[in-house]
Amino acid sequence: GIWFYNVDYSKIENIYIYDVEDNGIYVYSSTNNVMEKNWVDNASGGISLSGVSSNNVIKESTIVNCSSKGIIIWKGHYNMIVNNHLSNCGDTTEEPAIELGCIGSASCGASYNIVSDNYISDSNEGILVAEFASGATSYNVVANNTIKDINGYYGSIGLIRVDNNTVKGNTVIGSSGTYYPAIYLYGFADSN
Repeated sequence: GIWFYNVDYSKIENIYIYDVEDNGIYVYSSTNNVMEKNWVDNASGGISLSGVSSNNVIKESTIVNCSSKGIIIWKGHYNMIVNNHLSNCGDTTEEPAIELGCIGSASCGASYNIVSDNYISDSNEGILVAEFASGATSYNVVANNTIKDINGYYGSIGLIRVDNNTVKGNTVIGSSGTYYPAIYLYGFADSN
């Protein structure tokens, strides 16, 4: 795949990434980058932002057949995930197509991010906004996404131990999550 480490003001565009054992695109501690019109197929994960990666844009990309998460932001703020197509992501019950923050033993907050106008289908989970410590993942917007045929544990949209996030205008079609098929709030999920 492609790895950006401490890279700012760059663009990854029109790249086809196929059959990789790690993430198709991995961005670490990088800001103001654009990932646009890329195709990731048969990778462990699709596109990952971590290490306080901020002000990045992931748009108009296709991520299919990934065994783990499709798009993930760990310790990233003010990023945009817009108008992407994700299908068949996540082999295990808690691997979402898109994840902000994380569930685990350490804080990996993701705040002030926008997830909008994405199409997610045939995946284990839809969109998960989560945090180990209350308040570390806040003020995200999940809006106008279409989520179809999700069959995992948390269902189409899950908010776990997060505060002050906005979920609006999303469409859920034919999802049958193991326990929570549509929208799931758990823990310290306040003011969402």
